[in-house]
Amino acid sequence: MADLVRAADGRLAGRRIAILIESDYYEPEIFYYQRRFAEEGAEVVFLTRMWGRAELTFTGHEYRAPFTCTGSVEDVDDAELASFAALLIPSGMVSDRLRYTEDVTAIAPATDLVRRAFAEPGVLKGVICHGLWLVAPIPEVVRGRRVTAHNNLIGDVRNMGADYVDADVVVDGDLVTGRSGQHAHLFARRVIELLDRPAPGPRWSHAALNCRSPRATEEFYTRWFGFRRARAVPLGDGAEIVFLRSGDAYLELFGSPGGGAPGTGDGPDLPGTVRHLAFQTDDVDGLLKRMGDGARVTLGPLDFDAFIPGWRSVWLTDPDGVVVEVSQGYQDADPAADAAAEGGRR
Repeated sequence: MADLVRAADGRLAGRRIAILIESDYYEPEIFYYQRRFAEEGAEVVFLTRMWGRAELTFTGHEYRAPFTCTGSVEDVDDAELASFAALLIPSGMVSDRLRYTEDVTAIAPATDLVRRAFAEPGVLKGVICHGLWLVAPIPEVVRGRRVTAHNNLIGDVRNMGADYVDADVVVDGDLVTGRSGQHAHLFARRVIELLDRPAPGPRWSHAALNCRSPRATEEFYTRWFGFRRARAVPLGDGAEIVFLRSGDAYLELFGSPGGGAPGTGDGPDLPGTVRHLAFQTDDVDGLLKRMGDGARVTLGPLDFDAFIPGWRSVWLTDPDGVVVEVSQGYQDADPAADAAAEGGRR
């Protein structure tokens, strides 16, 4: 439908939505997506396995309506994949056809594209009805996640380790699933709502303080300002970094003998000064990629899996030279687990 005009002022203007296509597609669903997303200003890109052809024409499942596609799943590089706001796997027999592979030791090209999309948190993944067939060779991407699907696929969902939810549309983070092609309007509405929301940015995390005596500083903030100890990270030789928490506010206490230049490493090492500001994000590397040259890194990224699995941080400077830490994966200590571990040491 090359004659469809996208709304220049639509909610999704400037966004690109990729949709997979093959024969036996469900015409009411595909034609609805074409028009509905265009009404919101989105560019809709259809992709399939081209088998070396410049274009392929498929026929629909209900009315044998023709549909010509020129986009190849095998030509989507990492940059183009990241340019998609969403990648949708429709209903019908599209997934069953696209999951064919002549090499039984390798996954199909379309499945590989879906696998790569699940590694991109900035790309919304949408799967409706029998679309989950395409995910069957890569069950790890939905394992433990809440999904819905056609009633015929409930056993497949459970075999993939996903959590089946009896609902028409289900959202689990960057994954939205729909029950059947007849729910395409509800599915598309949810996709539009999710893409219309502001992109989640880094969240405030904590202020890090250099302390002549971390013990005295901890006592001050816990006694007078309602903070409590959330975690202590041992550094060896009796030294530690202490995290204090009050509601959603954190303080990170460093023992500091003095010295250190501002705007370097993880901040100045001088008592009475703020060492750095800190934010949490879901993906440190993804944020650095989005910032590009704007990220003036002073330290890291560094992994702290020895303390908390998945804890990763990077330090960079703001325009005035203040060090800003961005981290992912931090968690408070589990008092019950700590007590059990302490009991085991006795």
